[in-house]
Amino acid sequence: MGVDLKSILVKDTIKLDELKGKVITIDASNILHQFLSTIRKPDGTPLTDSQGNVTSHLIGLFYRTLKMMREFSVKPVYVFDGEMPDLKTDVVEKRAERRREAKKKWSKAKQVGKDEKAFKEAVKTGFLDDQMIKDAKLLLNNMGLPIVQAPAEAEAQCAYMTHDEEIYAMNSRDYDSMLFGASKLLRYMTISNKDNIEIIDLDKFLNHHEISWAQLVDMGILIGTDYNEGVFRVGPKTALKLIKRHGSIEKIPEKYQKKLDENYADVRKLFLDPPLIEDYSLEFKEINRNGVMQFLCEERGFPHERVLNNLEK
Repeated sequence: MGVDLKSILVKDTIKLDELKGKVITIDASNILHQFLSTIRKPDGTPLTDSQGNVTSHLIGLFYRTLKMMREFSVKPVYVFDGEMPDLKTDVVEKRAERRREAKKKWSKAKQVGKDEKAFKEAVKTGFLDDQMIKDAKLLLNNMGLPIVQAPAEAEAQCAYMTHDEEIYAMNSRDYDSMLFGASKLLRYMTISNKDNIEIIDLDKFLNHHEISWAQLVDMGILIGTDYNEGVFRVGPKTALKLIKRHGSIEKIPEKYQKKLDENYADVRKLFLDPPLIEDYSLEFKEINRNGVMQFLCEERGFPHERVLNNLEK
C-alpha cells in the first residue's frame, strides 16, 4: 500500500505519446501483482497452462509491454525485488493473513456460484512465487529488455535509477517511491489511461511545500509506511505542519514521538540510504521472436497465431 500523500500532492498529467523514446523504470512485482490480480476467469480463477502453471501475469506482461514499445515507443526497464528488509516482516505477514482470509471467502463464493463476489475476493489472493518471477524474467529477456535485479527493494532501486540521465522516470502506484527519492514518478501509466497519466516531480513537490527530501521521509514515518505503523490520526496535512514547524521527528512534541515505533531511525535510513546497485545495464536488444514463441506458445500454451500476429505488427 505504501505511504498516503494524496491530500498534499503536487502533480501534473502527461500523455503516453509524450513518453516516446523515454526510458522508464518499473517495479516488476508491483505491475505483475496487478496483472495477477485482474487477469482471471469470471469466478476469479487465475489463467493457467495445461500443466497448471499460472499465466495471468505473463499475458498482461507480454501484450501490454509489447504495445507500449510498438505503439508508443516507451522503453521499459523492469526491476525485480531482492532480499526483503527485516523491517517489512510484519506487513508481509499481515498481507499473507489477508490473502488467507480472502481465499476462504473466494472458495465459499465459488461453491454457491456467486461469480462477482468470488472475483472480488480472488483479486486479494494474488501471490508471486519463484516460478512466476522466473517466467517473467525469461519472457522479458526474450523481448530484448533490460532486467535489473535489486539487492533489496525494487522500488528503491527504481527510484535511484531515475537520477541516471538516461532514465526519465519510474512507474509505480505507490507514493513510497517519493520517499525513496524518485525524481519523477508516473502513476496509472496504462494504455486505457493514455491521455491522463499522473506525473509527480519530486523537486517541484519539495519546493512547493518548502521541505527537504529527508523531511519528506520524516513525514512519511509519522503518517505510516510499509515499514512502520505511524502515529494514530496523523495524516499528510498534520505531518506536514509538524515537520515544517519543528524540522524533524526528533524535535516534534513528545506526545507524538512516544507513539512512534522505536526503530523509526532505521526506517528513515532505509528510505535515505537503501541497499542499491550502481552497475546495471540499459541495453535494449532486438526481440528474439523464436524465443518468445517457444516459451509462450510451446511451453505455456499461448495461442500461436495471436502471439505471432502481435510480434509481427
